[in-house]
Amino acid sequence: MRLTIPPLEIEENEGFSEKKDIFQRKSFGEALTKLVLSVEDEMVICLDAQWGEGKTTFVKMWRGLLTQNQIKSIYFDSFKNDFMGEPFTALTAEIYNLALDVSAPEEKVEEYKKKAIQIGKVLLKSSVKIGIKTLTLGALDGTEFNNLEVDKDIAEEASKATEQYISSVLDSYKKDKNNVVSFQNTLAALTKTLSQDGKPLVFIVDELDRCRPTFALELLEKIKHIFSVPKIVFILVMNRTQMEESVKSQYGMGIDATEYLQKFINIWCTLPKNESADTNDVKTYIRSVVSQRCFLNVL
Repeated sequence: MRLTIPPLEIEENEGFSEKKDIFQRKSFGEALTKLVLSVEDEMVICLDAQWGEGKTTFVKMWRGLLTQNQIKSIYFDSFKNDFMGEPFTALTAEIYNLALDVSAPEEKVEEYKKKAIQIGKVLLKSSVKIGIKTLTLGALDGTEFNNLEVDKDIAEEASKATEQYISSVLDSYKKDKNNVVSFQNTLAALTKTLSQDGKPLVFIVDELDRCRPTFALELLEKIKHIFSVPKIVFILVMNRTQMEESVKSQYGMGIDATEYLQKFINIWCTLPKNESADTNDVKTYIRSVVSQRCFLNVL
């Protein structure tokens, strides 16, 4: 017995078909497309709606509209990828795979891969501090050992490890910053080859509010600080209220979560819905499900 409603199947190039666009959101999709086409620099747009209001269905239909307008797009389900410790790898791989799919110039693809590996090393190196903190039992400078009954040799080794880590950070700081800039320049050059007639690349990040808070916030930071280049438009699909709760869970209830998210997002959009008494979205959806006889299937 199947007690769940089968997901709506939407072909990648289908767009807003009259049969499936039951909430009549095509006009909103067209307006969003015009906004994307007007972008000259980097841009991050948030598409906000409550759970169950059709965000994923909308963006999958919208991808078809983008294709019809010769706009390249990537769909990334962040919830399915939050098992990964570092979101940089997942985002990089999506762009790399698109470049391979559209047969982008080999030299640009290889250069992008090379620069991505360099950034990956920088990010991996920064994670060393976690191991150092564990080794020093939470005291990065080793001073906490004065109050602990541990062997003096262990304390000295921990302190040396900390000093080595800090020394390596100071020595490579400028090089790491240059690597980030070099990666961004390479990404921008690759994006030009992926787009048509100067149109942007649209990167849709769905289900962001369902991810582990640590993964979701790290993903926002990587988009802002590493992938923010001209002609890439990120569409973050989320429940804003839930995302704000993720921010609070990480930084405490005293933080202004709304202001925090404003640092990463340029434009906020709300998925339109019909709330009239006669033809609201809930009634429309139920009628559609019943008419397709998929409300309850007995196998």
